[in-house]
Amino acid sequence: MIRNIVLFRKGRGSSVKAGQQLLSGLLIMLVLSICAGCTHPEPAPVSQPDQVAMDKGTIRIACAERNESQAVAGLWQVLLEKQGYEVMTIRADVPDIYTGLSAGDIDIFFAAWLPKTDGEYRQAHLSEIEDIGVWFSPVKFGLAVPRSLGIADMNDILGNKAQFDRTGDGSGDIIVSCENTLMIEMVKNAIERYGLDMTLRELTEDEVLSEAGDAFRNDEPVMVAACQPHRIWSVYDMEYLNDPEGVFDSFEEIHILGRRGFGEDFPLISAWLKEFMMFNREIAALQSYSTLDEYALSPVEAAEKWLEENPEKEGEYLIEKRYPKVAD
Repeated sequence: MIRNIVLFRKGRGSSVKAGQQLLSGLLIMLVLSICAGCTHPEPAPVSQPDQVAMDKGTIRIACAERNESQAVAGLWQVLLEKQGYEVMTIRADVPDIYTGLSAGDIDIFFAAWLPKTDGEYRQAHLSEIEDIGVWFSPVKFGLAVPRSLGIADMNDILGNKAQFDRTGDGSGDIIVSCENTLMIEMVKNAIERYGLDMTLRELTEDEVLSEAGDAFRNDEPVMVAACQPHRIWSVYDMEYLNDPEGVFDSFEEIHILGRRGFGEDFPLISAWLKEFMMFNREIAALQSYSTLDEYALSPVEAAEKWLEENPEKEGEYLIEKRYPKVAD
């Protein structure tokens, strides 16, 4: 079994201060859910270096609602368990994950969008969190439409916006994940810059996928504010509209963060993670096993299947031979 342990969960607008109060309060709720995999004992304190032969320790990986967070957390859960580590996944909102890292209650977070999206949270805990490395760069932003429409440019939308009307108000709709504040800001800017006069509909991640799925099944136009990486690219044949005004030009990377002292306690894992990276086609393929109805696998099951089909990746990610002094 895989234990998904929810240490804390707050509303979408929770602040860093609220997360600190929650984490340091008297009550921590543990919610155990059965997914798939192996049975883990209760977590032990992370104090021994990872080269200890018989007891390698427990690695606590934070998992946010961001879809790439779950996919990559599942991938590294599989990889680390194969190497003899106990792995615990902790599901929480992003602000609380930063609080958990700062307090030492979380070891690793794979989905820190920096410098803009998570910049406030990162800055608030600057001295308590280690930046281990970047595994995806750069993140791409833009408006995407079905490739079959043959619409290539943002300026081409002006005469075609009515076909994207999915709510009946005649203005045309742009759907965006309400969880991506940076993207929402960009889309609002694009609507103004290009004079689109379209309705921005903020949906959950699952609602965005559902809406896009309805459009593709019915051969209807749909416009999605989408970033890469995102699981929508693993399911639907879409393409970005050219952005001559550069509205969606923003440099963002996805970082791996660790609690302070993680690199000292787990030098080999830290060395692996510093070298880890994925391309969009790889993360999209990995996510497809959790997204497509024909698979609908858990993140760990999806990772196992993806590694079976790409066996060279395990050796590529676990580059132990490059660090003989650490691995001994």
